[in-house]
Amino acid sequence: MKIRIKQIDSFTSLPLSGNPAGVVQAADALTDQQMQAIAREVGASETAFILSPSTPAANLRIRWFTPQEEVGLCGHATVAAFHALAEDGSMGMANQGTFAFQMETKSGILPVTVDKDTEGAVVFLGLPVPEFIRAGQFKLDVMRILNIQMEEFENHLR
Repeated sequence: MKIRIKQIDSFTSLPLSGNPAGVVQAADALTDQQMQAIAREVGASETAFILSPSTPAANLRIRWFTPQEEVGLCGHATVAAFHALAEDGSMGMANQGTFAFQMETKSGILPVTVDKDTEGAVVFLGLPVPEFIRAGQFKLDVMRILNIQMEEFENHLR
C-alpha cells in the first residue's frame, strides 16, 4: 500500500516555521493501528487523517493522532489538512474562491471555510460552543485557589 504523507507548517507562509503537522489524504483504507503507527513515524505533535464522512451532513471526516494517541480535535492540524487539500485542488478547490465545508470530527460536525487565491489558502475553523456550568459546589475551592474573598465573587450568569 502506498501512502502519501505531507508535512505542512500551519500559521505561517515561511517554510520551516509555524506549527508543523502531518497530513494523510485518502486515509479510508487505514486501520486505527496504521494511523497511530504513521503518526508515530511522522513525529509531529499531530497528524491529520482525511477520510470519507460517515454522515451525509458532512463533506469529509478528519481524525487526529499524536505519536501516542488519538485526540478529538486539533486546530493546527485541521488548518494543515485543508491547506493540503487546497494546494492539491481537492474537494472542488481546483480554482480560486471561497469554499465552505462541514467537517465530521469526534467533537461534532464543524464548519470550515477556505479562501484560496494566487497567494495560497487561508483556513477558518469553527469550533463547538463550550458548555458552561455553575461553579456551585466548587465555589469555595475556586475562591481559595484564586485567593479572593466572597464579596469579590460574582454570583450571577450574564
